[in-house]
Amino acid sequence: MNFSFKRVLAVIKIRNREFYRDLGALGWVILFPLIMVLTFGYIFDVDQGEQYKVGYWGNYTTPEIPHIQWVKYSSQEEALEKLKYQKIDLAITVGQKPAVLWSAAKSPKSKLAKEIMHLHLLPKHTSPFYEEQIEGRVLTYLDWVFPGIVNLNIMFMGLWGVGWVIVRQRKLGVLKRFKASPLTSFEYLLAQMLSRLIVMIASSVLVYGVANIMHPFNIEGSYLDLMIFFIAGSMALSSVGFVFAARMTSEELCNGILNFITYPLMFISEIWFSLEGSPEWVKLIANYSPLWQMTDSMRKIMYEGASLASLAGSLIYLIVFGFVFTLIGSLLFKWNKE
Repeated sequence: MNFSFKRVLAVIKIRNREFYRDLGALGWVILFPLIMVLTFGYIFDVDQGEQYKVGYWGNYTTPEIPHIQWVKYSSQEEALEKLKYQKIDLAITVGQKPAVLWSAAKSPKSKLAKEIMHLHLLPKHTSPFYEEQIEGRVLTYLDWVFPGIVNLNIMFMGLWGVGWVIVRQRKLGVLKRFKASPLTSFEYLLAQMLSRLIVMIASSVLVYGVANIMHPFNIEGSYLDLMIFFIAGSMALSSVGFVFAARMTSEELCNGILNFITYPLMFISEIWFSLEGSPEWVKLIANYSPLWQMTDSMRKIMYEGASLASLAGSLIYLIVFGFVFTLIGSLLFKWNKE
């Protein structure tokens, strides 16, 4: 049977009508990220944390210093790049003369970390210990966590708003009626994804507008590049729900599996904290997460001014991921309960 966008559009209209008539669900997809912004930006003063990350390179035996986590890099350039965008709080070169301590000029956490180093490390050095500063923009914790909060909401909307809804419609016999129509499984899944994408874009633009009033964001990169990654990431996250909802008939089982997926993704995708200093195997797993690819790329566009060309690898990964999982979901898809 030939593909028909007219049939896809008809299902999109039905799904959108169903969603905006549910005022509770509509309100929650907007309120949830705003509550998170308010919570982490104003109620919890996370920037006053007690753990500070210090980058170093070369053969250096790091001493035990309270509140300091040492992070090793392959070169000085790599460490200073991390410091510039405040993924670490200090960088230090030792074992050579003169020894140098690098800090971020405008970062409060960098200043506090430097005071700890002064107290515990510098008095032990008899040779001169010079200090340098890197100029860079000040990123508050709210600046850093905001893209993650938005994308976390997108993941919930994609997995539950697509995957769980399909299981519910199968259980209620709605899909059995669709089966009697010319609609194909691929068209149905594509319509579900596009319908949810419309809601994701509309709600996220509204959330960004309100959050920007509460805490103005200075975007370094292109809004167009940001939107391209947002769309690619949203479709990739939504496609995950297709595979798990392809044959399920139990809403409870689907809910449990989706919870089992989302919690690990939250913790390895740098939503709440940076993975700098984490084991390499954790970073490797994170690189295969569409949530991490989406969040990391959007942060680079927003705060580092990264271009679409420099992030082409991540964009291709998200597009291929979304297409492959949608295709797998359509091949495994079953209309009936039996």
